[in-house]
Amino acid sequence: MNSNNEHKGKILIIDDSVSNIQLINGVLKDDYEIFFSTNGVSGIKKVYEISPDLILLDVVMPDMDGYEVLTKLKSDLLTREIPVIFITALDSVEQEVKGLEAGAVDYITKPIIGAILKARVATHIELKKQRDYLKNLAMIDGLTGIANKRRFNEYLEKWYKISLRKKMYLSIFVIDIDYFKLYNDTYGHLAGDDCLKSIACAIKDSLKRPYDLVARFGGEEFACVIPETSYDDALMIAGRIKSNISNLRLEHKASTISPYVTVSIGGVYGIPTEMDEHFKMLERADEALYKAKQFGRNQIVIEKI
Repeated sequence: MNSNNEHKGKILIIDDSVSNIQLINGVLKDDYEIFFSTNGVSGIKKVYEISPDLILLDVVMPDMDGYEVLTKLKSDLLTREIPVIFITALDSVEQEVKGLEAGAVDYITKPIIGAILKARVATHIELKKQRDYLKNLAMIDGLTGIANKRRFNEYLEKWYKISLRKKMYLSIFVIDIDYFKLYNDTYGHLAGDDCLKSIACAIKDSLKRPYDLVARFGGEEFACVIPETSYDDALMIAGRIKSNISNLRLEHKASTISPYVTVSIGGVYGIPTEMDEHFKMLERADEALYKAKQFGRNQIVIEKI
């Protein structure tokens, strides 16, 4: 695979005609990373595997037609934001209206004209980039530069569903700065803001994988979503967070447990079940945080869901 592919948009073609796939691939392969599937069922599976930036979807296919595929994609949080362009020989106005009302962003009729296909794909890829950029701006905490509570909640729901489907472990932490109100009272709110920024950086640096997330959850509270983590992994990561914050050596003379800023960490881990929802997992992490505080603060409590 070309090393430049990581910088290209990913396009998934779902079409039962191999000749159509070859034609579309020939038009787009120089500008995008192309994947394909020849039926709706395997196409949906491929969507979850590769998370494409755009889907080119045939309408008329055996077993599961394009409308059924689109309906399934639009019903799932993980896939509903992916733009879909219908490519079909059905060229009536009624069919085009039906496709757009179903949620497709565009409707291209066969025979395919390469220049038109290329232009429309480029337009929708660019529109998706702009939407993603604006969405990301709305999900950043203004003070610390990390994710905010809204982003955390969406991300947790996403990974809860992925972990449920794949039967993978998932861990979440809730982290609270010990005696932060006393810190603000002693050093002032500007120093408190600097403290929050330093803690955010320390937590972020403790998470090594690109899909681990730290967010400011509110006030002096932070939260992490850490996929694919067993109890031992979760305990090791929590310990690293606690150690990195300790190493900052931020003076806190009003604290009764340490001359420096410390944190309490509550966490849960396990394989999600259909009997629960993602917010229940967060509630249990909060309960673990409460226990960490009850044990004297500057503690870690990790429990199984």
